[in-house]
Amino acid sequence: MISDRLGVITFFGILVPGAYLAGVLVMTVASSIELCGLGGHERIVKVLSQETALFGGVFLFVAYLLGVLVRLFAPEYVDLFSRLYLVHVRRSKKEFVRDVFPYERTITARLKNDGMGRIPELMYRLNPAYAHTGNTPFFNYCKLFIHANDAALSRQVEEAEALVRFLSGTTLVLLIAFPLALFFIFAFAVQRAGLISALYAGLLATDVISLVLILERFKYQRRREVIMVWGCVYLILSGGSPGSVRAEMNTLGERVFFTSSAGQGGFQQTTPPYSEPVARCPQG
Repeated sequence: MISDRLGVITFFGILVPGAYLAGVLVMTVASSIELCGLGGHERIVKVLSQETALFGGVFLFVAYLLGVLVRLFAPEYVDLFSRLYLVHVRRSKKEFVRDVFPYERTITARLKNDGMGRIPELMYRLNPAYAHTGNTPFFNYCKLFIHANDAALSRQVEEAEALVRFLSGTTLVLLIAFPLALFFIFAFAVQRAGLISALYAGLLATDVISLVLILERFKYQRRREVIMVWGCVYLILSGGSPGSVRAEMNTLGERVFFTSSAGQGGFQQTTPPYSEPVARCPQG
């Protein structure tokens, strides 16, 4: 299970954004040499044809390194960019787009309307601050708890996490590539290298379209990950999965995750109604 997790997260969350950024840097170096009149693009093509294996190995190493550096920036930054885009550019009036990770104010209402109100009730019993803005450590702990208890649910969470990391890493790379492409468009236009300038214009257009599409949907994908994590924790602790703590009559789990009023009789209402949010997220 751990090897599968590392494979999914590494490929989509690290290697793909890193390879994109490494490719942008290769193009930047080649174009900079070209602008200096040293035949940059021809030289790069010649090196590639002669040292393909060496270049491929170095490229993968650099791509992985850059991907790790990009991954240091949490998805919350991209969530902020998506919020700014939806509020100020798209002029969206939806309450959700103004909510902040982990979206307690709107996800609780969504779960209630979908008939899953017991999920936020349980999460509140585990940690009254489970959905407070900035409480990422508890969210990460929930994912660790899922990985330790149920392999099937763990794979679902890994796929959702990998997609979020892929989108967030790609967004940061696109933000880096945007000014570089814009610069080379004008630089090669001044040198009357119309073909190269047109290629960079195409790259710029692709970057802009990709960035807009990601910012349009990122918050929704991030919300899906949150609902999945909370739902999986609920399934494990309520006996709804093969790896459930309660299904195995784990008394230590009972003591840690349930109040004494729960006992062996299952869940009891010990929290405020989920229609009364625990955490208040700031308005944008």
